[in-house]
Formats: sequence, C-alpha cells, structure tokens
Amino acid sequence: MNTSRVVITAKGLIGKICSIAGWIWAIIMAIAMIILIADGGVFTDATEAVIGIILMGMFTAPAVVLIMIGHNIKQRIRRFRNYVSVLSSRDGSAHIEELALAVTKPAVFVLREVNSMINQRYFANATINPATGVVTINRQDNPYAHPPIMGMPSAGTGVNMSPVPPQPAIIESFTCTGCSAVGSRQKGSHGECDYCGTIAS
Repeated sequence: MNTSRVVITAKGLIGKICSIAGWIWAIIMAIAMIILIADGGVFTDATEAVIGIILMGMFTAPAVVLIMIGHNIKQRIRRFRNYVSVLSSRDGSAHIEELALAVTKPAVFVLREVNSMINQRYFANATINPATGVVTINRQDNPYAHPPIMGMPSAGTGVNMSPVPPQPAIIESFTCTGCSAVGSRQKGSHGECDYCGTIAS
C-alpha cells in the first residue's frame, strides 16, 4: 500500500478517534454536573464550591484537548487537499504564497506545514526550493514509455532491424481517491498519483 495514503488514512482515523473520545468525555462530565446541580450540590460553603469547580475543570480539560486535537488533524488534512488542488492546477509547481492564499494562512506557517507534510510522507514526491520558495511535485517516469520494438527478420532478404513505431497510447484523466488530484494514465491501465502516490484502478 502506498505510504502517503497510509499516512493520510491513519491521521484521519486518529483525528476521528480523538474527536469522538473528547465529545464522549465532555458529555459524561456535563451529565455529572447536571446531576450535581439537580441534587442541590455537594458543597457546604464557597471554598468547597471553588475547589469543586476547579476539579471539574481539571476533569473536563482532557475532553477539550482531545476535541482540539481531532479538529486540528481534520483541518490539516483539509489544507493538504487544498495544497494538492493548487499544485494540480499549476502543473505540479506553485509558490508558497499561492498555497498560503488558498488556505488563508501566513506564508511562514504554510512553509513550515508543507515541509512537515513532506517529512511525514503526506506528499509522495514533493520538494521545496529554499531559495525560491517553490513547491514542486517530482513526477514519476512514465511507466508506459517503452523502447521501440525491433522488426522481425525479413524472409530471404536478411534481418530487418528497423524500429517498428509503437501504437499511440490513448491517455485518459482520472481523479485520485487519496487526495482528489487529477492525473493522467493510459486508457485501461492503472495510474499512479503524482501527488500522494495512490494507485488508481
């Protein structure tokens, strides 16, 4: 399985788990608070009430943290897809400023995030030019480009070694199921996404 797609799928799953666990925890704490209020509370004075509120906040904090982690992962994957969309529309090369404009984030933030995504294998073949700030997708060699087929020996006239030109391939476009980028492939064959490396059937 492609590494990039595994990373994106795993991150998405972690984000969902964090969000669900956080909301379950928050709901449990909310129910507990409602029960305490309905029973008239368990605090006898203001000091105990303050301590109770602090403890309740401490128990609720993990729920907030989990929800935020899940939200941040979801937003990160969404930005990744936006980056891919921009790069795809510009034939695999775009400046950091263009990517920043697409996600309405500062260029410094996008530079750090894209670099982090490359290191974490969100992108399969991306590089950043530190001098120009241009992100480039290094496209894979065309797997359908074959050397010329040599001719068969001619009867009675020796060997015919003239190259036989290959039949022109019919190229069709496809939409990647991993990152939604648009790629091209030979009709009837599998294609590999230049952006995340997913194999399209």
